[in-house]
Amino acid sequence: MCHFKIRIAGNTEAPCYWALIEKGYEVEIVDCILTNREGSDCMYLIEAKKGHHSFSATTIYELFALISMWEVRGDDWRASEEESSLYFDLKDDAPFFDMDGNQIK
Repeated sequence: MCHFKIRIAGNTEAPCYWALIEKGYEVEIVDCILTNREGSDCMYLIEAKKGHHSFSATTIYELFALISMWEVRGDDWRASEEESSLYFDLKDDAPFFDMDGNQIK
């Protein structure tokens, strides 16, 4: 039985940042690049460093995921051909919906 559910939302950004800090990473928001002419939205470049390792992403969630992946898999983090194939098979088997919510596949 699931006791709670966490989903990416505005209230999970700061905890991801602070979790990385608590894990010993130096985290820096390097840039904010505007993504629309109105100036109301931007894409960030966020970097984290620890020892001789450096990670970079455009969201704190992506950064957290990359670091978590590396912490589990180590310097040999790349997927094998078999792992890649199995993962893409999972994606191919997922239900597919159109923009109106009608299932296509």
